[in-house]
Amino acid sequence: LVLGGLGTLANLWVIVALFTCKFFKCQTKWILVIHQSVVDFISCFGICIMLIMYQLIGDYGSGWLGVVYCKLVWSEYLMSVTFVASVFNMAAVAAERFCMVVFPTAHHKYISALKLKILMAIMWILSLCIPLPTAFYTTVNAYGSCFYNFYLENPTASFSYSIFLCFITFIIPLLLMICSYGKILHVIKKRTQRVNNTPNENVRNSISKSNFNLIITSAVMTVLFIVTMVPYQLY
Repeated sequence: LVLGGLGTLANLWVIVALFTCKFFKCQTKWILVIHQSVVDFISCFGICIMLIMYQLIGDYGSGWLGVVYCKLVWSEYLMSVTFVASVFNMAAVAAERFCMVVFPTAHHKYISALKLKILMAIMWILSLCIPLPTAFYTTVNAYGSCFYNFYLENPTASFSYSIFLCFITFIIPLLLMICSYGKILHVIKKRTQRVNNTPNENVRNSISKSNFNLIITSAVMTVLFIVTMVPYQLY
């Protein structure tokens, strides 16, 4: 609960900072970054609400409201939706940064704010659909308690679904991020070597600072993804 609260405040601070700065709002390359902060804020805030409801209600479900609670909250469906959306957006950020650095002309020509917003809508639709089995197979048993019976009714389908989740929410995004940021670092290294031969010191310093920021961002995003996703996959 403490971590969820800290995450909520931290992401809220980032969102406010990004939305109050015209520099960030007016540039296409920051749209997915802002969206990542919004998704993470919703996720952290949702975790806090979910934990509070767990303490107050537990696994008790009565009436149609109890069924809704069991299917959406107790089953962790809503939390899974934000989790999948966060993973997809991190992968999208990596792909967008790859296009921006490796193919800057094509990025400027073909990547627009409208296309990124359509991409975000698609990611949310997929995020709502992928965890649906957890909600569909959660119900209220005869004792008035929430009950998840996917593993009991369909063990083979359940195992296949678990493998699918591992690939779609961890392995594929991780490979995409490693390949994208790896290529970015390779391109930056080659450009830095060319820039070092530039006689203008101000140009060298400006490009070096930009490259350094990209390298730090790439490393932080990849490490954070591994650190946050591995425990979830093991769970």
